Amino acid sequence: MKRITFFILAIIGFTSCDILDVEPTSDIPQDAAFANEDAIRSTVAGCYDALQSGNYYGRNFVVLPDLLSNNLTVTGTTQEYAEFTNNAVQSDNFITEGLWNTIYDGINRTNMLFANIGQAGLSSEKEKSYLAHCHFLRGLHYFNLVRTFGGVPIKTTPTVGVNESLNVARSSVDDVYKQINDDLDLALEYFGYGGGSIFEGAANSDVVRALLAKVKLYEKDYVAAKSYATEVIENPIYDLLPNFQDLYPASTNKEAVFQVIFNEQDNNLLAQYFQPVSFGGRQEFTPSDSLLNFFVEADSIRYRVSINDNSDGIFVKKYSELATRSDNVYVIRLPELYLIRAEADAELNGLVTDIRDDINAVRTRTGLDPTQVETIDELMVVLEAERRKEFAFEGNYWFELVRTGKAIEELTNVTSTDQYLMPIPLSEMQTNSAMTQNSGY
Repeated sequence: MKRITFFILAIIGFTSCDILDVEPTSDIPQDAAFANEDAIRSTVAGCYDALQSGNYYGRNFVVLPDLLSNNLTVTGTTQEYAEFTNNAVQSDNFITEGLWNTIYDGINRTNMLFANIGQAGLSSEKEKSYLAHCHFLRGLHYFNLVRTFGGVPIKTTPTVGVNESLNVARSSVDDVYKQINDDLDLALEYFGYGGGSIFEGAANSDVVRALLAKVKLYEKDYVAAKSYATEVIENPIYDLLPNFQDLYPASTNKEAVFQVIFNEQDNNLLAQYFQPVSFGGRQEFTPSDSLLNFFVEADSIRYRVSINDNSDGIFVKKYSELATRSDNVYVIRLPELYLIRAEADAELNGLVTDIRDDINAVRTRTGLDPTQVETIDELMVVLEAERRKEFAFEGNYWFELVRTGKAIEELTNVTSTDQYLMPIPLSEMQTNSAMTQNSGY
């Protein structure tokens, strides 16, 4: 955390619904950054802006899980990415350092708002409607940290000066999950005061419920996971798109529960890193033989939408906005809630018909015949296959393999559970005297 540059986030006079770039502290006095509701609204937008970083959902947090899980292979020139393909990431890898620093920067942005929102003179209810967004974002940040690095330092107050001590010890995984739950519970409560959809891409109470369903699945609280997933599934504003191909390029649609919004000004490099050189890209990553072979002929719709495989070559198609670099990035889609509920039901020894119905809801809209398997064990095999194909190149599969303990079974390059966590970045180890390294590094 010591090497992160911290910002006062608000841009005064913000009126559009785009996520904002952030201004350095020296450019905006703190008393102006939190002076009124317009400034607070801009500050919240700046908190969402952290998600757009190329170190985060703008590229690496989408790509790295698919490199680690052998959905992608490196075909470009950046050797540090090859460490992920080989499941041999080193502590001095600048990509993990960038991810670590960017997520903690995002956390610090929310902490700045928590500490200073009182300056705006808002009512308690209005304050909570804005704080709901920051509690959601901080919960999401810590969820991504704990899944990637394990127990990490918990920061709930802002870092505002270079002379401030940043020697913060790691908290346990359980304590990090407690922080995640505390944040998401408050987000859910505070969204009751309004604040949802204050601009395009902002969260709402259903987004929080969807993330809670996922968090509870990771914690093996299957009753809560099923309950939260069901609440979102049964909300009529969401629905599975009948045509899988309509999902990409990603857009605001009834299946998108939460996505990171990009445009020509706030863009990402995903299409550039996936598209071939002949198209103007750099094709740093290519679908792996393992994934190509995993798709069966009957699953042709998802294959054709996800992967180009013709005279132009083999490359990822889900991100195609090469000229504008404006592909949105899905964080949670409705099919994931169906599969979360199906898995939770299976763990609770629920009805086979209910589990099968949820899996088939995901399968059949892609042109596949509904599965007819009769046992929970067989259904879990089908469910795992659905996860890999449905969310290919969306940054999910590695975390599912680790969560279920199957990475060491499925991946030849994973020979120890030590590899389930990434190393704490060397820069953090060198500057934070309270930090300890993950086992195996």
